[in-house]
Amino acid sequence: GTSPQSHTLWLATGTESLKSRLSINYYKANYLEPNAKYERYNINIGNDYYLDSHFSAQLDLAIIYNHGHMPMTNGYTEARQYAPIYAAKWSDGTYAYAKDGWNPLAAVKEGGSSNNRYARFRGKLQLNYKPIQQLTISAAAQPNWYLQHSKTYRNLVTLRQLNGDEIYCTY
Repeated sequence: GTSPQSHTLWLATGTESLKSRLSINYYKANYLEPNAKYERYNINIGNDYYLDSHFSAQLDLAIIYNHGHMPMTNGYTEARQYAPIYAAKWSDGTYAYAKDGWNPLAAVKEGGSSNNRYARFRGKLQLNYKPIQQLTISAAAQPNWYLQHSKTYRNLVTLRQLNGDEIYCTY
């Protein structure tokens, strides 16, 4: 795997009656496991409006998008359950029929993957009324929308026993 990457752009501007902020963030990580990666994009926009000494408003928008691609099996967790006396691969490169027909290496490298996409849209509109210095009355609406899409891919993997017999399995 490689080190995570993170990039952020942040801008702010304003006047006495309007203050605006924008942030854009990108994050990417490739994990130690083969075929495992994660990406995230964030966009946040915030605006504060000051109409006069009594009225103000905020309008904020955010978009978050995640994409993760992971093997069907966590190889590190599975590998700890099997003693190193079980072969993962034979010398000819074929996957071995390890303990009880389970081979963590074959499961991680060839067993398939899950592909997950997630999007979140968030908004906030807040109106503020300040009749006196120590009192602020606020009304807010904060809608959220979520979209998620997942796919699972399972592959047929061939394992070979010590006597040469082939066994087909899915993970």
